[in-house]
Amino acid sequence: GVTARVACCGYLKRRREFCLPPACTARRESKFSHSAYTIRYGDALPALIRGDVSPTNQRDLFGRRASLSFEGRALAKISASSAIGHADERQRGTRLRPEERERAILSGAETFFAEHGFDATTRELADYLGVRQSLLYRYFPTKQDLIDRIYNDIFVGGWDPEWSNLIRDRSIPLVERLRRFYALYIPTTLTRQWLRLFYQAGLKGFDISTRYHDLLSREIFIPLCYELRATYCVDLGESKSPTSVELEIIYDLHGAAVYKGVRQHIYGMKIHPDNGLFNLWIESFINNVVPAAYRQLAAGRLSSREGKTQAK
Repeated sequence: GVTARVACCGYLKRRREFCLPPACTARRESKFSHSAYTIRYGDALPALIRGDVSPTNQRDLFGRRASLSFEGRALAKISASSAIGHADERQRGTRLRPEERERAILSGAETFFAEHGFDATTRELADYLGVRQSLLYRYFPTKQDLIDRIYNDIFVGGWDPEWSNLIRDRSIPLVERLRRFYALYIPTTLTRQWLRLFYQAGLKGFDISTRYHDLLSREIFIPLCYELRATYCVDLGESKSPTSVELEIIYDLHGAAVYKGVRQHIYGMKIHPDNGLFNLWIESFINNVVPAAYRQLAAGRLSSREGKTQAK
């Protein structure tokens, strides 16, 4: 009897050392998922809890496959229960404050929607974050509330009011103003997350793209039209709204800046790291494109006047 018990203990010890993984093991029906575990507790989920490794794939020192006996399965369950309890203790010890929890949900939602699009459901978002769907609604009652916060955080929060002041500063040559503006604007806004959120919203009909375009037009595009008129002494009057020709050439300039980010972060293409090439485009825009556009605009206004005179 004593000899048998000693032999059994030694057998179990050898199986525990050589056959079981060092981390605790449990079945996939554990009460928390892989994503929930990693987000809440920060550690990688043990292999058998993830379901990546089967006990039958484990081998002993002699290379033999290990199939868990009744005793082995009991040891695995005990180890898994201990790990779950330890993780729960860690969670209770590092409980986030409400504002920290809200910030964590918002940051996770920004990453999730940038990669999966805004038509993804809040249930899918909750699974991605590893939290209950009800927790999302505690901080963001509706999906639109969450989208509004993303807009304010990413697009409005990343906007610098000094950019508009720079465009209007006539003590600096216009070419230099545009160089400085895009040197600040491109690395700040045209990131992977920013671009993907912007285009995902536009494709699915959310108003993030429209609202941001209104902001950009009000603070940059329309003031730039008046600065171009002042630079080239075009007498259209500052009270007159920008023409479609003026806005179109500014859209072309801005589109050249944005397309570099699109190629990198949307198409996954390699881009030339030298931003000096874009500065050459700015010079060509000011010295060639803008004068040609104003000549076309002046010719159109002249022909319109002649037509009105002949009609009279």
